[in-house]
Amino acid sequence: MIRRLILFVLTASACAGPAAAQATFTGPLSAGAFEATLGQGPIANALRPQQQPPQQRSGGTRFVRDPAQLRRAQQQVLAAIRQRSPQVANELTPLFSQDLLAVIGPELKRLGLRDDDMADMTAVYWITAWEGANGIVGSETDPKVAKAARDQLAGVLAADPAVATMTDRDKQFVADTMFLQGVFNELRMEAAATTGPKLKQQTSDAIYAEAKQALKTDLRQVTLGVAGFTPTAPGAGQ
Repeated sequence: MIRRLILFVLTASACAGPAAAQATFTGPLSAGAFEATLGQGPIANALRPQQQPPQQRSGGTRFVRDPAQLRRAQQQVLAAIRQRSPQVANELTPLFSQDLLAVIGPELKRLGLRDDDMADMTAVYWITAWEGANGIVGSETDPKVAKAARDQLAGVLAADPAVATMTDRDKQFVADTMFLQGVFNELRMEAAATTGPKLKQQTSDAIYAEAKQALKTDLRQVTLGVAGFTPTAPGAGQ
């Protein structure tokens, strides 16, 4: 999906290698934080900036972005990964020291996705998770497909009463969580694809299992197209 990011990584001085493909992302910004955030759970509370003045709630999924909040999140991602795999963290440090939104901004624009919208950034994760779970690497997502997924997720979020109580900070937390997890999915699949089919399948299976647990959705039993995510027809592919 995020082809610009992959090209950047492959030309960077420290390219994410096979270790990145084998890593799992179960730190404080894991996909499971999405559910916790919407439910104001312990993961969200642990990461939310402390002693901040209260913010006014606003409806919808749009928010006013705070660049410093994303920078902190990127460093928290590295810290979480470093605890599990220092080698992977070292490989990713040059990338995660960049302004990721600046790097990927042109691709998001091509897809019609906004970085200041919780639904748009959630779509980044869902799309990369679906592609990873189904072994798709390096594809260029159709903007119509991205919009369909985004609109579908926006509808789900709009129907959740918890969204109406979220501040800009809360919404950005969800958006950045989904965005960074999507980036990590993409990096893992790209790294795995360069090492052979066995590791690629293992990485795909890991992303599939993570998404199934976090999203309560079997991404190998749905298709993604101009109608968004739809259940696979019974007997398809048999």
